[in-house]
Order: sequence, then structure tokens, then C-alpha cells
Amino acid sequence: MTDVNVSRLLQELQATNPERYELVQAVRQAIYSVVPDAEERVMYGGF
Repeated sequence: MTDVNVSRLLQELQATNPERYELVQAVRQAIYSVVPDAEERVMYGGF
């Protein structure tokens, strides 16, 4: 299940930068094809 913050970030990205959104979605799909139960979360603040 996608986190609410991840969903919000993806919606904002789709609205503001559709090309980057498509890239992010392709990367997410690739990761989930290898690690189906991977978890996502939004983190800000760098390393």
C-alpha cells in the first residue's frame, strides 16, 4: 500500500513535471518487480 505522503508527492510531481513523474514511475515499477513487498516513504532533509 502506498503511503499518503508518497501519493501526495507523486500527484504534485505529475502536475509540475510530467517527464520526471514518468521516470519515477518506471523506477518504482522496476523496483517492485524485483522486491514486490518493498516499502516507500517520503523523507526530507538530505542524508
